[in-house]
Parts: sequence; C-alpha cells; structure tokens
Amino acid sequence: MPLIIGFSLKAQDIHFSQFTENSPLVNPALTGALSPLKISIHSKDQWRSVTSPYKTIGANIETRFKGNDWQQLEKRSMTFKEKSISRIAAGLSVYSDRAGDGNFGLMKMNLSLASNVALNKNNSLSLGIQGSFAQRKIDQSKLIFPDQYNGVGYDASQATKETFNSATFNYFDLASGILWTFSKTEKNVNSNKQFVSHMGFAVFHLTQPKQKFFNTANKLYLKYVVHGDLIASMGKSNIALVPSYLIQLQGSNSEIVFGTLVKHFLNNTTKYTGMQKRHAFAYGLHYRFKDAVIATVALDFQEKYSVAMSYDINASALRPTSKFRGGFEISLKYTAPKSYLYQKK
Repeated sequence: MPLIIGFSLKAQDIHFSQFTENSPLVNPALTGALSPLKISIHSKDQWRSVTSPYKTIGANIETRFKGNDWQQLEKRSMTFKEKSISRIAAGLSVYSDRAGDGNFGLMKMNLSLASNVALNKNNSLSLGIQGSFAQRKIDQSKLIFPDQYNGVGYDASQATKETFNSATFNYFDLASGILWTFSKTEKNVNSNKQFVSHMGFAVFHLTQPKQKFFNTANKLYLKYVVHGDLIASMGKSNIALVPSYLIQLQGSNSEIVFGTLVKHFLNNTTKYTGMQKRHAFAYGLHYRFKDAVIATVALDFQEKYSVAMSYDINASALRPTSKFRGGFEISLKYTAPKSYLYQKK
C-alpha cells in the first residue's frame, strides 16, 4: 500500500496474482519463450472492502522475430527439425496502477528483448533484458495531512506545510534475467502427454531510479525474482498438474507465492497433423505467504484463446476489516499455437 508520512514515500511494484500470465513483471527472459506470438490483457481490482480500490490494468504483446524456424526433412515421415540454433524475441507491455484516495498512480511501458538458445533436444536457455519508462503521479488535493487537524477534526481549509515539488515525475529503469526450459513430449499420433518446466532468475531496478515528490528522494531497491512452473501429464489420463511459484525480494520486503492448478484436457490433439486442437479447463489454489489464498479457474480454447479468473481471499492480519475479501482479477490471452505439438517451443 502506498503511504505518505511527512517527507517519506513507500510504494510497491505493480503485481498480479496471476504472475504466470504477466511475464514482463516476472522475468524479461520469458519474452517469446512460451509461444511464437502472445497477446494478453489483464485487470485487477483489490481492497474495495477496506478503502478506495486499487485498480491495475495491463496489456502485453510478445513475438519471435522468426516465427517459423522449422524445416521439413522428410515429407512422408512428417519429420521436422529445428533450423536455427537460437531465436530472438521482443515484447511490448503497458501497465497502469491506481491506489488509494490520492490516486497514487504508476504508468509503466516496458520493452523486452530475449534470446533463446537450444542446448540440446530437450533443454534451452533464454537471456533477457528489459528497458522501462515509468511515470508516477499523485493528486495532492485529495490527501489529508496531520497538520490539517484543528484539534476537533480534519479541516480542509487549513493549509498544510507539506509541499510537493511536483505531483508527477518520470524515470527510466532496467531489468535482466535468465530462464532455463526443459521440454519433453511423446510423439504418438494422438496424445496429450507432455512435461515442460521453467526455472528463472531476474533482477529489476538495475538503475535504482529515484522516487521524488518532495525535496528528498528515495532510490528503488533492487528487486530479485526467483520463479518456476511445470506442466506434467498424469499417466494415461487427460489430466495434468501445473504447479508454480514466485519469490520476490526487495529491500526488507518479500513476497512468496506457491500453489498448483489441475488441468483437464477436454479432447486430444493430433500431434502430427496439428489439425485438431485441444480445449482445456483448469482450477486450483495458490497461497501468498501471510497474505492471501488465491483461487483460480481458467478455460483454454483450441490452444489459442484463454480466459483466467482469480480471487484473492485475504488471510492477513487485515482480515477482520476485509472480511476475507481481497480482489478480483481476470486475464484474456491469445497465443499462436505450433502447427506440430511435439516441436520445441
């Protein structure tokens, strides 16, 4: 939560409960790592039961520069092989966050670049970098300060000695990260069997930009992110487990989120022709340590379109006031599916 007391400013980065759907906020190396093309939009509304709601929205597009880097070696056997050793991907994302009565806001535009190198048949490594332009602003007219207390109550006509140099400031930021991917799928004619895992590490605020509304300024601490996810088919069933975790450390603050989804494939996919695409339904829980339980449901259509909805059930010390109500979040996503499912992404 943003908090202004005297001349100090404390604020958190933009974050979503559906962190696996918001790769620019987790690791630049995720750019283009999951699909040749991804377009997504996100919306989160939280703390409506406690104070003026925090509203966060975002949009992201990622693409590989070489969308088709597979060559057919033998038409009869439908055998395909990767043609290039590495591929470059780029992403553009925009996020906006508004918080509290003072409309404390952050608008951030990120440009991400990543290079993915295939180490062998099943393993690949991605390196990413992200440049960001950010703007913070606040509506001073909607703020209340201690020196506006007249002994009985708040007096809006009483002038405050708290003066702002500016209600808006801009800054440039940098982030970088690395991602390891392991992927193994069966090559049956009609199968959903797969095992794909990702593990990554990223560092944000490499420039440690100054945050300044008053005469004094605070630098943003470096933020360290460790994350991972996995999708693993369960035996011969059309069910897969999709666990994931996120650890963020910034100054004296930390965030730890972990949990899993259970994914049901509603039909099979023709691996060789790629003509039949899967639908899927997923549900599950995540836990944000000492803060909230996150319930999520998601629908996938034809391996292209996806909608995911989640709700934060507050479990922190604030729950007597929040009555366990946290916030609602929704993500809409389009991904360009691979023509042949067993190819490495």
